[in-house]
Amino acid sequence: MDNLKIEVCCSSVTDAVAAYRAGADRIELCCAIENGGLTPSPGEFLEAALKVDIPIVVLIRPRVSGFDYDSGDFRAMLRDADYFAHNGAKGIAFGFLDRQGGLDRDKTLKMIESCGDADPVFHKAFDCLSDPFGALEFFMANGLRRVLTAGGCTEAVRGAGTIRAYVEKAGTDMIIAAGRIRPENVSELLSVSRASQIHFALNYSLRDMSASFNEALGDGFSSDGYARTDFDALSSFIKSLRTL
Repeated sequence: MDNLKIEVCCSSVTDAVAAYRAGADRIELCCAIENGGLTPSPGEFLEAALKVDIPIVVLIRPRVSGFDYDSGDFRAMLRDADYFAHNGAKGIAFGFLDRQGGLDRDKTLKMIESCGDADPVFHKAFDCLSDPFGALEFFMANGLRRVLTAGGCTEAVRGAGTIRAYVEKAGTDMIIAAGRIRPENVSELLSVSRASQIHFALNYSLRDMSASFNEALGDGFSSDGYARTDFDALSSFIKSLRTL
């Protein structure tokens, strides 16, 4: 598909370079992708921006577990967005919900303002909204550029019919299909959803064993591993997408 926009989620400079070399159109940069993605460090972003020549969207998410942020978290998120936007980020991804699962419109408007010239992007918190169509109307009226969604499902292919309804409501420029997109399900997803933008990651797990030699350090220095972009798998997938 000549018009298909491919956005790859990356959680390191190494991942960003791999996605760029594999042929991605755009990168979403985060850290801790194993936890759903959190805000990356300024250094991570600045180094990635030096090494890739495609747009970078920066995820602004200060913690795991929900999207209802207190005033301290929110002020920090606004500062982060302002920093990244003024240092070359082409997009800022965020999401704000209230305790009832509604869109926090006040926080969303303030974040859109903090994005400056960077595109405001609502991440997959969208799939937790109680009124997604109402949110789309609000986004369209207030300058939000893109929305990531799996149609309310864990896998975008399962929510493809709903994604199509979102596309019909807001257009292909706004809607990005996102959620466990793989070579074996992407054709069905694109056919049903009519989406022309997709977002995914193809990772494998690595372990850093350098802290394992001192058992007294315990869990504070150990983990089940960390994710890295699988360059070969990603390259192959993107090549196949270009021929659909």
